[in-house]
Amino acid sequence: MDKILKTGFFIILIACAGTNPYIRQAKIYHSQRNFQVLKSMCEEWVQDEPANPYAYLWLGRAYAFMNKFIESANTFKKGLSLAQDKSRYLKEFDEIPTTYYNAGVLYVNKDSIDNAIEYFNLSYSLDSTRVEALLYISSLYQKKNDTENARKYINMAYSKNPENPDVLYFYALFIKDEKPDEAEKVLKKLVGIEKDKPRGYSLLGEIYILKKEYKEAISLLKKAYELDTTNLDNFYNYSFALLQAGKTKDAIANLETLKKKRGDDPNIYFLLGSAYEEIGDLKNALSNYDAAIALEPEKIDFLKAKAAVLVKMGRQSEAYKILLKVKELEKKK
Repeated sequence: MDKILKTGFFIILIACAGTNPYIRQAKIYHSQRNFQVLKSMCEEWVQDEPANPYAYLWLGRAYAFMNKFIESANTFKKGLSLAQDKSRYLKEFDEIPTTYYNAGVLYVNKDSIDNAIEYFNLSYSLDSTRVEALLYISSLYQKKNDTENARKYINMAYSKNPENPDVLYFYALFIKDEKPDEAEKVLKKLVGIEKDKPRGYSLLGEIYILKKEYKEAISLLKKAYELDTTNLDNFYNYSFALLQAGKTKDAIANLETLKKKRGDDPNIYFLLGSAYEEIGDLKNALSNYDAAIALEPEKIDFLKAKAAVLVKMGRQSEAYKILLKVKELEKKK
């Protein structure tokens, strides 16, 4: 009996001796949520054992719990680069894909595009359900004017999850100019999913404007504005569709309201001037064209519109001076 007890005690000693004391301490500090101490200990561990993946991975975990996601991601990446069997470590440190994603978001906020793309790619490579990483990558390539890669990643996202509302919206947004009919189908699916959100109605309304199907655009843009009255772009597009559909008085009423809410937007005055010109109210047309030009003095479309109204009013000499200015501006371009 005594021999059996001694043997058992000896086995326990061997087992404890074979356990890295840093790992034991890391688990204790982690369970206590003492992350600052955990970080300090892991920094010492990295110094003592610079080739040990666990040292870096535990340090990365400490950074993650302190919401230092860039430091955490960089440290996780270093730890995995030292690991021979990455799958074992990834199973134990299952927060790594999320940390990579969070680091990507932080790099976006820092306008560090290449670093953001790198970590979104790393996040997706470890968790292929994370299609939002693909959406971010596509948008970042758009920012870099790299249309080929932007298209590649938005197509990957759509192929991976064509039921995801964010994927549907951003895919339709990307293709709306080159494939408006396909974008229309995608957005009809989106508004069926997001019945109480304005973005699908808004973008679908814009597509109907592109297709000159103004009746359909009117109802959709009105719905989008009613769902979010703070989005004045929808109110503007709704007013534009009304004007194009021949509902000029309704468009004028909307634009006069919009002018009070966003009086620094020259496009509102220009569209309002066009609406007044449409009904033959040249005085109000000229007044609004002048307001647009005051805000954007070298906009050629504004100047040409004013000149045309002046001609209709019999003020040809004033129109001629404006057209000379237009000619000078066109030479500069």
